[in-house]
Amino acid sequence: MATASRRRLPALLGRRNGARPDAPIEGTARLGERTKHLVKRLRPGDVAVIDHVNIDRIAAEELVEAGVAAVLNASPSSDGKYPNAGPLMLAREGIRLVDAPGAGLFELLKDGDTLRIDGGTIKIGDQEVLRGRVLGTAELERQLEEQRERIDEALAEFAENTVAHVREETDLLTGSVEFPHTKASFRDRHVLIVVRGDRHRHDLKALRAYIRDVRPLIVAVDGGADGVLEAG
Repeated sequence: MATASRRRLPALLGRRNGARPDAPIEGTARLGERTKHLVKRLRPGDVAVIDHVNIDRIAAEELVEAGVAAVLNASPSSDGKYPNAGPLMLAREGIRLVDAPGAGLFELLKDGDTLRIDGGTIKIGDQEVLRGRVLGTAELERQLEEQRERIDEALAEFAENTVAHVREETDLLTGSVEFPHTKASFRDRHVLIVVRGDRHRHDLKALRAYIRDVRPLIVAVDGGADGVLEAG
């Protein structure tokens, strides 16, 4: 986290100099409906404009590491269906989190706009563009605790969803689907599957000796592919 803290220096200066947590924030808008893609071009002090229902912990960690000053979300950052610590992580880092579903963030703002965020009010210059709702630490802590108390409901819904998928994918499970041919041969080869997670980059570093010596086929899924490419 030391590296992330250095990268976040501009966003943290206000707090370290004694500025109020609700003091106005100014930053450059960077728009991206897919958070995992947007974080690649964020700079310290930027305002991330996203469309992300239930900001997960991994996305929150990447936004923190990018050093953003604020996050404007066109969707609910936490819809209450399951315990989600991502929004709380952002708030605890002093990042202003503003939810504005239905406000037309992606229609009213464009990449590169200089924004001034005063509470939940978003301005370009002196003109008010839209208003959203600031999610504070106390509210998010309370919400997370309530979600944890209802974890049995979330688990029941997850189990029902899993059973439904098993029924829909019966052909795959029974082996009656013909898989496509691949240029790489998997026969008698080790295969390393990499998916995006909170430790996948760390795990790749730990497996370097194995990868070098065994030369497994690497199957990287979604954000895991980014981690593999970054690791060389």
